Amino acid sequence: MSTKFEDVRITELAGLGAETLDALPFGVIGFTPDAMVTVYNATESRNAGLSPQRVMGKHFF
Repeated sequence: MSTKFEDVRITELAGLGAETLDALPFGVIGFTPDAMVTVYNATESRNAGLSPQRVMGKHFF
């Protein structure tokens, strides 16, 4: 992975584990083609004020 966060590519994010995603300084949400949330990192949880338990497995919209 790139050493500068602003240079992180989507393809790199897909290969990261939950712990590494949680350490990122920006929010990450991943979802299936039918918009079911499968990835929700700690930064996004703090920014949105929604716990992962409330979001994971739910429809994004």
